[in-house]
Amino acid sequence: MHLISCAYPLPGGWHWNALDIAQFAPRKPPARTVPACVVAQVFYQEGCLDQAEALLRDRLPVINANGPIECALRAYLVLVRIARQRKQYDFAALLLREAEALGERRNWPRLVAACLAERISLLLYRAGRQKPGSSLNTSIVMQSRTGRVRPPTCEIHRIQPCALSSVLG
Repeated sequence: MHLISCAYPLPGGWHWNALDIAQFAPRKPPARTVPACVVAQVFYQEGCLDQAEALLRDRLPVINANGPIECALRAYLVLVRIARQRKQYDFAALLLREAEALGERRNWPRLVAACLAERISLLLYRAGRQKPGSSLNTSIVMQSRTGRVRPPTCEIHRIQPCALSSVLG
């Protein structure tokens, strides 16, 4: 895999060492996704969006199939933030829906809650922090119209009012 050089100098070859170690991990693919997700997160934090995306793009099917929650959290949040920085808001929302569905399917409320928090962040970012309540309320109304709202007993719906009050209040 050819990676374009980063905008910031990184310690010599540390990322290759982490990925080389992953090659000697047990043959199970999830064990090999953990180092790649960590390296991708560091690339993102250093401003190397292309490298971070390249590391994660082909690994999403493995992460979705049987990756650990830490991989899913890192991979999806990094990809959503990359899409947000590139002003690909619809793609970011699509990634969030995919991650939320994964969290529900694998019974990971932490991933679902992280998706909710990231969705709020995306809405605030997209709205330019002008009238965040209207964007957020529109999103919730749209969810209720499409029938995608979960029953009130769901753990995430107990979190949603707190998230709304912190954003609106």
